[in-house]
Amino acid sequence: MDQGVGAAARLPESDRKDLAIQALARSETVSDLAAQHGVSRKFVYQQTHKARAALDDAFSSTLRAARCCSSWR
Repeated sequence: MDQGVGAAARLPESDRKDLAIQALARSETVSDLAAQHGVSRKFVYQQTHKARAALDDAFSSTLRAARCCSSWR
């Protein structure tokens, strides 16, 4: 095992996504999620922030596209 690499660095992308989804859904506390995955609460908050930003961007892009293209109809 790499001594210099923490659990967060080894966490697969799919697990990072699942962790962020669970945190956004507030299905469990951030402390519990961190403990279950062997990562820090800070890491959970960072992943949650990334997921929220991606969702915000996806929906704001959709809204901009709808406004832009509504005049085409």
